[in-house]
Amino acid sequence: MSWGTCYKYEGYLNRIGINEIDDKRDECKKYLQCDFDELLALIVMTPPTSGVIVMPDSEPEMWNDYALRRLTELREDIQEKNRMLECLEQAIESRHENPDNLSAG
Repeated sequence: MSWGTCYKYEGYLNRIGINEIDDKRDECKKYLQCDFDELLALIVMTPPTSGVIVMPDSEPEMWNDYALRRLTELREDIQEKNRMLECLEQAIESRHENPDNLSAG
């Protein structure tokens, strides 16, 4: 019986240079926080009495349709950013353990 699993991972960060990894991680965390803030705002928001929401530069939309669409978009965005953040964290950890593991590609 084992208590864990060791694995090696080789990844590729598309369009991110070695010197940009830390800044991209910070940026990713910032955008994730914005998504979570919007998610919280949707949760506590009172639907309009008319049941219709009008956003700038878009057609009027039923509140339920709008909320479902935005929640779906936020979920997808959060999943994508979490995947990117995980890759960035792995690259940073790899750099910390052995800087020779990172190379431009």
